[in-house]
Amino acid sequence: MVVENPDLLPQPRVKLEIESWTSGYVTDIDALEAGMASRILGAGRRTKDDTVDLSVGILLKKKIGDNVDTGEALAVFYSDGDDEKIVAAKNKFLDELDHLCRKITNFQISLK
Repeated sequence: MVVENPDLLPQPRVKLEIESWTSGYVTDIDALEAGMASRILGAGRRTKDDTVDLSVGILLKKKIGDNVDTGEALAVFYSDGDDEKIVAAKNKFLDELDHLCRKITNFQISLK
């Protein structure tokens, strides 16, 4: 059974960690944006005739509420090694992370 033995699945050529450039807490994860980045890597279809590469995708290393330190891995990209896809997916993912990190960095607590 594949679930019990993931080595039966096709394996990615490249594993790339996406690191945080700030510290804070994960307050939000946009599943649509993460899915769109994963699709760019080849894990989804644009049309019904497109093939799905079972060796690629994104593993999120953090969930909502988790503490994140600068330089800590937020996600791992699994790729076929196509630099064009990696750059496009990373830009898509990092654009969303930049928005999220700005929200974390600008977060203020008011004590009354």
